[in-house]
Amino acid sequence: MQLFRFVLCLTLAAGATAARADTFENATRQRETKFASVSFEFEVVDFVPKGMLGGKKELSRDAQTTARCKLILDGPRARYENNQPLWSASTGEFLNSPSVLVTDGHSSKLFFPKGISGSSAPRAIVGGANAEGFRSSVLTPLMMHCRGLSPALAPYVVTDFKRTEGSLTLGEHKCREYLRPGADGVTISVFVDDDAAVVGRRLRKLKNGNLVYQLDTQYEMSSAGLAPASWKLTEYDDSGKLKLRREAKVLNFSYRSSVDAGEFQIDFPSGTQVFDQMTRKHFIAQGHEVMRETDAFGTDLGVEVVQPDASWWRRYRSLVVWAVFGVGILCCTIFWVRRRRGRRVAL
Repeated sequence: MQLFRFVLCLTLAAGATAARADTFENATRQRETKFASVSFEFEVVDFVPKGMLGGKKELSRDAQTTARCKLILDGPRARYENNQPLWSASTGEFLNSPSVLVTDGHSSKLFFPKGISGSSAPRAIVGGANAEGFRSSVLTPLMMHCRGLSPALAPYVVTDFKRTEGSLTLGEHKCREYLRPGADGVTISVFVDDDAAVVGRRLRKLKNGNLVYQLDTQYEMSSAGLAPASWKLTEYDDSGKLKLRREAKVLNFSYRSSVDAGEFQIDFPSGTQVFDQMTRKHFIAQGHEVMRETDAFGTDLGVEVVQPDASWWRRYRSLVVWAVFGVGILCCTIFWVRRRRGRRVAL
């Protein structure tokens, strides 16, 4: 009898542990349904210490940048309007180089309306590889909360984390630790608040036991449930020196029943230099629907193609014209055959 009770206790304990381990995943799955169509507008303020950005020229002074960005999600589709200044390793300065990244869940496009330098011809990259921009640390709280089960959008997938016995109290919130082992001595932990819709309040990276990354997220109630309202990120180098301090705040949150498909399309204006990562080919946009193939130096190769998001008519009009022409010929042939048969019967 005692043995039976002992086995029963072990079974119940194992079941409780498994249930706790699944709670984070289940809550994330439910949120992906609730936050299927949402948009966030947020402000990002970054502080970077002198010398922490390098290349041919280092950052010669402490720098602070401020930018307003926007993220739109609709199922597997996403659009990220990134207005953060881009660091130039060759000039040692920040460039005003806004970009727009979109994906339909299969392919993606990255567009720089002012060029990568911020003062040149528009440039674009099409293909699948550039979708990794959605896994940027700027978007981590939003993607982990709304798309935590999507490897294409989330920087860390929730199912990779395993429940530990660790816990941490953050303010008034007691959080459980979920751990994801990494490579090269790096471990990543998420501290999850079970009492508040199972949300991650802190994400922490340790390298060989030393803290190198800490992200703290605050939430507010919305029409879709708790939603990220602000977050603070601190990064350190291997010696413990501050690399980056970031503070972000959501300015506008919108919960939608659906999002117009046009939000995830980009028509490249005339003169845009386009590189296709899948075919390794170069193009120059001509108007808003046509591109001309060039070599790597911009020489026209005489081949015309339609843009990836060109209108249905532009993409398939030749097929439609030939189909109409073929149907017309067929109808004329049938009419001619019936008329000849009618004449024979009359004779």
